Amino acid sequence: MKFSGIDRFVKGIRSGFTLAELLVTLLILAEIFVFTIPKVLVTQRNQQYNARAKEVAGMITGAYQQLQLNGGLSAATKGKDLTPYMNFVSVDTTSFIDSLGSAAYSEVCNSSMPCLRLHGGGLLRIGVHGCYCEVTFWGTSTTNYIGFQFDPDGLALGGTNKDVIEFDLFYNGRLTTRGATSGWIQSSGMATSSTAPDFDPAWFSW
Repeated sequence: MKFSGIDRFVKGIRSGFTLAELLVTLLILAEIFVFTIPKVLVTQRNQQYNARAKEVAGMITGAYQQLQLNGGLSAATKGKDLTPYMNFVSVDTTSFIDSLGSAAYSEVCNSSMPCLRLHGGGLLRIGVHGCYCEVTFWGTSTTNYIGFQFDPDGLALGGTNKDVIEFDLFYNGRLTTRGATSGWIQSSGMATSSTAPDFDPAWFSW
């Protein structure tokens, strides 16, 4: 059976989509994009932050090992004593980074607790959770530590948008996050035996 030109034309129309069907399809696709793209972007950002944080953790541990090999480790060792063994762009003493925990304010990088501007744009603040001075290990036991706060984007967002994580370097070389640290003594001599999981951002995992 042969089809005339008109029959083929009508058949072609009937096998296509109507304008209403196309609009409904586009609307569905738009809703999918609205709900999935932000989640994908957040997931990618979190993965990037986590990778940067792990690099910083490795850098801190490596600097500690080099300092120890060079005979520079003591109770009086400052966080700044590790900086010659770290890879960074510049020292920053004027910027702000996010605070830890529930505090909705930012903390300043200064000469006592300077920040290192890293190649990925993040800021590493040296010497925290102790006196506002040149923080040291304060002792040589396994519970003495120096804290390092890392802000992966180098922006002080404050409020609930904080993304900073703290790494605690103990005198024996053990490195933990602030949320996992237990039984430690602060550089100022204050002691605690509890952990604070909420101090670790949701994007971080070992």
